[in-house]
Amino acid sequence: MKNELIGKEAKSLLLLLVTILSIGLVVLYSASFIVVYRYPNVDPNYYMVKQFAVIVLGMIVMTILASIDYRIHRRYIHHYYVLILFLLSSVLILPSTRGGARRWFDFKYFTFQPSEFTKLFIIIFLAHYIDRWKERIREFFRGFLVPLILILILAFLVFLEPDLSTAVFIVLLSMILLYVGGTRWYYILSTMALGVLLIFVGYKYGLLKEYQIERLREFLDLITGKGDLSWQTVNSLSAIRSGGLIGVGLGLGNLKYYLPIQISDFIFAVLGEEMGMLGMGFILLLYVLMVRQMLRCAFRSVRDGFGRLLIIGYAFWILLQVAMNVSVVVGLIPITGLTLPFLSQGGSSIMAFLSGYGIVLSVLTHK
Repeated sequence: MKNELIGKEAKSLLLLLVTILSIGLVVLYSASFIVVYRYPNVDPNYYMVKQFAVIVLGMIVMTILASIDYRIHRRYIHHYYVLILFLLSSVLILPSTRGGARRWFDFKYFTFQPSEFTKLFIIIFLAHYIDRWKERIREFFRGFLVPLILILILAFLVFLEPDLSTAVFIVLLSMILLYVGGTRWYYILSTMALGVLLIFVGYKYGLLKEYQIERLREFLDLITGKGDLSWQTVNSLSAIRSGGLIGVGLGLGNLKYYLPIQISDFIFAVLGEEMGMLGMGFILLLYVLMVRQMLRCAFRSVRDGFGRLLIIGYAFWILLQVAMNVSVVVGLIPITGLTLPFLSQGGSSIMAFLSGYGIVLSVLTHK
């Protein structure tokens, strides 16, 4: 009976995944027409074909990881840490690309962004650490300070790329997992308050990059009433408003041509213009159902502490990244550059999310 239940849970999660991926391909194809508008010699199918190829490869990796007992990752957790540390350090010595940032390994036909897989590693690492030290997780040194230092080393390397948004995301996701694992709440709040203070100091004394300072300045001016919405947010909200309830139709949006990074950061605004509030609500509902199903599985079907924390961590990864991406699109937080899971264009992001999905399925299909 239990095996049958687990099979149904895995199938429902796969159905939700395929639905979101399918919608993402359609919206990405429409959003990528901006490339043809700007560069007439570019194949209009380029981004959709590339995304489809990445999804196929990601599904193969997901299937392999789902077939492997998830507990094997505990044996190699130290190797994973050294590997992530090496990749994040190596990318910093490469020539700068894409606006002076050093975030990608460029292999000519594809790029690889280690920080995306760092998020997945953080989940595996903390799930292992919390379960390993569950008897002492409420202690300050062993239960909080030790994992925090190991995580901050990785987050600092990501910050140097520079990628402040992903560094902050890594710390936030870690705090959530540590809190769920039993760490005292005032350790978490103190760390988050210190993080906000450090960002303010960096902003005040020019320790951040110019574009990061500009984004923070625009946001602070907005919430203090000294400024208006940034042009990116204005165009994003205009696209959503033009879509109304049911949207203008797939491929028919015009305001998407004025959106920044339409195929990645602001793809949710493209969806809003062409599929309307109903389309936006539907995709958000799919995310909610996916996260709800994962958490339900974690608490009802999984007895192993490591496996349960893997699923919980992955569910919060999706939930937090969706919340931050959508908040950027509607102007609630500064622009972060975080993708919308399974929809935004980005090979490393898709591969990392599908790899994590495979581990979640492994937890559900292995006793």
